[in-house]
Amino acid sequence: MTRKIDIISITRDIIAAIHQFKGLLIEEANALVQTDKTALLEIAERKIRYADHLDQLVKTRAKMFSSLGIDESDDDAVKSLFNDCGQVHLIDRDWHSAMTTLQECETMNSRAGVDIQVQSHYVRRGLEVLGGKPLHRSYGANGYYEDEGLATNLGTA
Repeated sequence: MTRKIDIISITRDIIAAIHQFKGLLIEEANALVQTDKTALLEIAERKIRYADHLDQLVKTRAKMFSSLGIDESDDDAVKSLFNDCGQVHLIDRDWHSAMTTLQECETMNSRAGVDIQVQSHYVRRGLEVLGGKPLHRSYGANGYYEDEGLATNLGTA
């Protein structure tokens, strides 16, 4: 019975970690809007730790199911195990809700990645303009590459 209780406990831990991860992604979205780079770096580190922690919990849960001879992809067997412990609501309601939240997290994380790429592009482009670096290289009339720089020599002193 102890192993069954451990599975219930770790399932609750996974559900809680998923909800915490969503909260972190909401923080990240707010930091992106405010372009708070310090907060974004700190959030990135926390995201890595949360993802590692969640991954470890999922692996531990899988080992627990395996030790009981239960295939965790067999919904009926999992429901039966949780029902035996009076915790079927944990699967029927909480686990399915957490899986929906996890899909939301995936969408939020992808959106944040796109936002970061866009912001990074604008920063790189600004540096090109400020530094007078070429936007691109193209062929000139002579058939050779020519740099089209942004900076213009205004004269000499």
